[in-house]
Amino acid sequence: MDTSSRKEVTTNSAVQTEHLETAHNMNIHLETAHDLNVHNATIFDDPHKAAIEDSPEHAARPPLSTFLAILFLALSSPATIGLPIIVVPTILLQIGEALGSTTNVGWIASSWAVTSSVSACVAGRMSDIFDTPAYLVQIVGASAQNVSTVIAGSALLGIACGLVLIYYSAVPELLPFNYRGLGLSFVECTLHLPWIVLAVLIGYELNDHASWRWCYIIAAIYGVVAFAGTAVFYYPPKSSIYDSGRTRWEDFKSLDFMGLGLFTVGITIFLVGLSWAGSAGHAWKSVSTLVPIILGLALLVACFAYDWFFVKEGEAFFPLRIFLRFSEFTMVLVCVFIAGMIYYSGSFLIPQATFYIFSTNGLQISIISLPNGFGQITGGVLMPIVLHYTKKPKWHLVGALVIQGTFTALFAYALPSHKAAWMAFQFFGQGCFAFLIVLTVVNTSLHMRHSDLGLAIGLIATFRAAGGALGDSVFGTILNGVVNAQLGPRIIAAATKEGFKGSLAQLVPAVIDNALGIPGALAKVNGVTPAIEAATFAAYRAAYGRAFQLVFLSSIPFSVLAVVAALFIKDASQYLTNHTAVVLEKNVLGSTTTHNGEKEAPISS
Repeated sequence: MDTSSRKEVTTNSAVQTEHLETAHNMNIHLETAHDLNVHNATIFDDPHKAAIEDSPEHAARPPLSTFLAILFLALSSPATIGLPIIVVPTILLQIGEALGSTTNVGWIASSWAVTSSVSACVAGRMSDIFDTPAYLVQIVGASAQNVSTVIAGSALLGIACGLVLIYYSAVPELLPFNYRGLGLSFVECTLHLPWIVLAVLIGYELNDHASWRWCYIIAAIYGVVAFAGTAVFYYPPKSSIYDSGRTRWEDFKSLDFMGLGLFTVGITIFLVGLSWAGSAGHAWKSVSTLVPIILGLALLVACFAYDWFFVKEGEAFFPLRIFLRFSEFTMVLVCVFIAGMIYYSGSFLIPQATFYIFSTNGLQISIISLPNGFGQITGGVLMPIVLHYTKKPKWHLVGALVIQGTFTALFAYALPSHKAAWMAFQFFGQGCFAFLIVLTVVNTSLHMRHSDLGLAIGLIATFRAAGGALGDSVFGTILNGVVNAQLGPRIIAAATKEGFKGSLAQLVPAVIDNALGIPGALAKVNGVTPAIEAATFAAYRAAYGRAFQLVFLSSIPFSVLAVVAALFIKDASQYLTNHTAVVLEKNVLGSTTTHNGEKEAPISS
């Protein structure tokens, strides 16, 4: 505990004693989980006070029903994240070819990013008023629907994903503060095994031996299982137990729907503009790109200005007080925005780079990507265990951002000739992201009022996905610009140097087809010798290698900004205590819960 916190406890000893005596006296009446939730939310909505004043000697072991609730909450993540946003992007080109066109195939990923950005924030704020399970029921309902098109299906799953991300606040609140990282590591485990670790292999195997549609069928199966388990075991607080003194319906009616509407329309238009930027027919300077970006930003500014200056504090959808918590929250948004920008764009850029430069064989691409998956399970599952024992989430966050930025930049060194380095760097460059998610959620949850937790986690998810949409657009524009400028000239120069005398107009597309593995692509071009074939193939790879080099080097300024922002974040180590914010209102398997878990066995440290 630092000096300021010790002083706070000392100077407020009378208040502390009153709270503790109240809790002790109330213990006689805390016969139900609902009574305990009312007590905790009324007296300890401030997590700092809760961590310091209401921490038992031993952390209470949650009942089996709680563990099962967490399990089924976690199982909803493969349905809306693992399959549609991790596995599917690895086979975007193949999906486009199966559907007869690759023109708009990028929207399979972009539509998910747009809709999840909107729904995450809205669901987060609504979960602070209503029960989280009401939204989790919608999650699995959306993820279990049959889709008529891949893009529409991805958009629906994006909406579901935004709702599903509420488990990042639902799971931690069920566990002692000191065990929140471990709880989130379990959630990450259900997502990473096998869907992230073996994403490329699963994508190619399903596409080659079954159908890419099985990505969505499996997601639907997960959704049904998660729905059933969540409906049976997850019973969070049922009433509005915070300090508004009103019912949920009264809280809901008092919300500023004007602000909600401005945000929803603004973020949607803005992200659509970003997704269009740099694509065919939508140059960065074109009206079709600039208008939605500028209009979307204007609506977002109007939303926050309206909420901050014209709406009562208790009714604002985006209260100013949480954005004024500069070191506890606002800097976290900067970090996750940039981390999402680098990671989500990398989730499709890295497989593409492997495809264009190292191998077009599905099995080989899968093997090359394995360090990527193992790095992510290390970051998402194993590193939170280290966090549990070492604390210091801020400094773990700084270190993770440094590693992510450094090895993302080092991808440029590995291309186009260093295959082993390309594989090894993926372990570090992509592997930190899952740990970054856990760190930002844990640190933020220990600073934000419990009644604001859903909104805070929702905003983190929104900024993360919005960063991904910006990364897709910015890095995709750089890639396409360099390839369009260099690919043809490099091929022509290589062929001319080897003495090619035939049609250059026929040669360039034939070289591209040959590099993509199309048999006999060069056979129809007169004058192509083995030397010319080898030289033009090397030129093809060199052009893509240079393009991807510039993409990864362009991430450096963003990474530096993220690290600087992380240095201003307030560390929450002192609040990693044994306090538990919420218990389930109903334990289906019949176990009981009392204040501070006195009838439950302590968790071993």
